Amino acid sequence: MAEPNPSIYRVFRLDIEGRITGSEILEAEDDLDALTRAQTKIDAFGIELWDRDRLIARLGPEKLSATQ
Repeated sequence: MAEPNPSIYRVFRLDIEGRITGSEILEAEDDLDALTRAQTKIDAFGIELWDRDRLIARLGPEKLSATQ
């Protein structure tokens, strides 16, 4: 029996203002697998995980205020 093809997700890295600073492709079996894999990509300002035009999750620190 053939193994199922993984789904293609995109991880967007965010800056302090929540703007996209970069992206990468992430292959995963399903949303839960993608979330688990995406958690390793979190940096200082967080990431967004997307499946085409569907936002799966925003992970990482909240937006920082300029007064902190």
